[in-house]
Amino acid sequence: IAYRIISGDLNICSDNSHVDHATVNNSAWRNKHLRNAVFRGVLFQNTNFTECSFHDCFFVNCSFISVNSANSTFTNTCFKHTRNYSWISESESFVNSYYDNSLIFESGQSDEPCCLHDRCETSCYDDANVDYNKVYLELFYVALATVPGCIISAIMVDVLRRSYWLSSLLVLSAGSCILLLFFKTATLAVVALIVFSFVSVGTSITASLITSEVYPTELRSTASGILLSVARVGAILGTLLFGLFINTHPTIPILITGSCFVAAAICSLFLPATTRKTLLE
Repeated sequence: IAYRIISGDLNICSDNSHVDHATVNNSAWRNKHLRNAVFRGVLFQNTNFTECSFHDCFFVNCSFISVNSANSTFTNTCFKHTRNYSWISESESFVNSYYDNSLIFESGQSDEPCCLHDRCETSCYDDANVDYNKVYLELFYVALATVPGCIISAIMVDVLRRSYWLSSLLVLSAGSCILLLFFKTATLAVVALIVFSFVSVGTSITASLITSEVYPTELRSTASGILLSVARVGAILGTLLFGLFINTHPTIPILITGSCFVAAAICSLFLPATTRKTLLE
């Protein structure tokens, strides 16, 4: 069960619960015992844990501000991409638990993080329940989708006007991104990624082909070089910005990507026709 909006005492939380993007403020947890619970994007502020226990739990993209824990234990628990400000607890509270890529602050007034790995034993909990065979197989299907994408694009660029084909591929790319917002299972998400992989490789091929044809020979190599350079810069900025946005809400990077595809699709309609035409000298 996933609880989307929660404030105050989480009495509805139980084993195997998923809590997403909630705020827990001025709350007191007493005699709370959770197993296999997942907390994503949860803000714990002015919260007290008393005689609580967390076993095999996972906190990701969470923030802890002015949190106190007494006689509480965190066993086999992972804190990933978390930000902890002034969390007061006993050192023996953390058993076989660890922080992964997190910022730990001793005081809410300090901007300098200090590592607390010395009070958390290293654990492989983050990888314990991952079926790598399934992950590799899903990635194989996503990569395999590029093969028919290349073949179909190579045929369609001579059938349709290339700018129209490029615009169609960009619209399909935007659609596959938006579908991720509505697909709630891993299987459907993989299907959306396969569709995206299929159309995106055709987008790259068609864009490179049009770039080489719309410019005269003396500018052709320069234009292609500028295209590749801008693409690399965009990939770098996209990776950095998406890493920041995803901590705010995971839908923001998807919406930005889909919007960019739609804008590019509209612009592509105004490109000159080059199908079966003599290249400019």
